[in-house]
Amino acid sequence: MPEAPKRILITGAAGFLGEATLDMSTRLSSTEVVAALDLRPAHGPEGETRRYISVVRDIRESLDDVFESYQFDAVIHLAFILRPPKDEAEARKVNVDATRTLLESCEKFEVKQLIYLSSSTVYGAHETYTRPYTEEDPVNPVKGFTYSEHKVEAEKLILDFAKRNPDTAVSILRGCVIMAPGADNF
Repeated sequence: MPEAPKRILITGAAGFLGEATLDMSTRLSSTEVVAALDLRPAHGPEGETRRYISVVRDIRESLDDVFESYQFDAVIHLAFILRPPKDEAEARKVNVDATRTLLESCEKFEVKQLIYLSSSTVYGAHETYTRPYTEEDPVNPVKGFTYSEHKVEAEKLILDFAKRNPDTAVSILRGCVIMAPGADNF
């Protein structure tokens, strides 16, 4: 099992789940620094300014300079457009292409741990399926549901990354839709 990360990058850190992850990550005793990357500043935990850095940046841009500056040993990739705009190509740039760019930086700077938040929607909602899904079930997103189709594409990129980088601990989490006060999703 890899040692606890000391230098963590969280993408999509200004979102509902991102801010909760940021709060938890800065409170770990092993943490030296958590960089919160998003288009808008993330609200870091009060009293944790020595461990927290807000990086206001578009994830579609190269992140090599950020990786070089902080030498991350762990990346938690949460950045994703939940409600794709009418222009599917723009959503793809964030959801799929930016994931590819992030993985290039992870590989170049030899990140030791990568966590990606996918979605249980990758299995699809199909009336012919009569039992609960398991991780062994194939992905089968509902055709035309851009959110889950992009999650499947990003997962494939991450699985390819994992094959090329066997020393990196890679986790793909397939969470469900979050329903909570303050959550803003479909």
